[in-house]
Amino acid sequence: MPFRTVRQLSALGAMGGAVNAALAFTGVPILGGATHFEWHIILAGACHGALLAGIAGATAALLQAQPLWQRWLAAPVVGWVAGWLSWVPMQLSIHSRGVLGTLSWPFADSLSQALIGPLRSFGLVSLLLYGGLALSWWGAIMSRPVGLSLGVISGVAGSLWFWCGVGSWPAALIHGAIWGALVGFGLWRSQEAAR
Repeated sequence: MPFRTVRQLSALGAMGGAVNAALAFTGVPILGGATHFEWHIILAGACHGALLAGIAGATAALLQAQPLWQRWLAAPVVGWVAGWLSWVPMQLSIHSRGVLGTLSWPFADSLSQALIGPLRSFGLVSLLLYGGLALSWWGAIMSRPVGLSLGVISGVAGSLWFWCGVGSWPAALIHGAIWGALVGFGLWRSQEAAR
């Protein structure tokens, strides 16, 4: 996968994250109740969406020549790292824990929180996207339906755990589909350009 594709996925992931955060900022109900966010949630959402797509894409590009078993082993690491790093800008916008407290957020509670917290906090989105890129379809020409499906499935299924945890599972459909459709469009466009 060329670097141009990773940049494109990151940019479209940022756009999807910004749109989703703008929906939250403007008061579209997402958490099952009234939640107030500051304007910078939109910037945090853009960083969040870019990191989810970019980490998955960059890792798939770096490992594309490696044996399948090595790519499989990387999948949970990709999900964990993407969930950890992508949640940092969101926490900086929403909470006031300081930079050190925000960076160490997975380790604030327990060992189980450290292991699954980043996966639950949208890391599964990147894990699923990386899985589709690195383990299955990349290298073959990706049609528009396959690219869009991979993006939307990654966005919706990957965020469902988080949204169920905050009591608003329909938000996974809305936010996951917005982010996933943009990233999936980028996958399809990158393959069209490679032909």
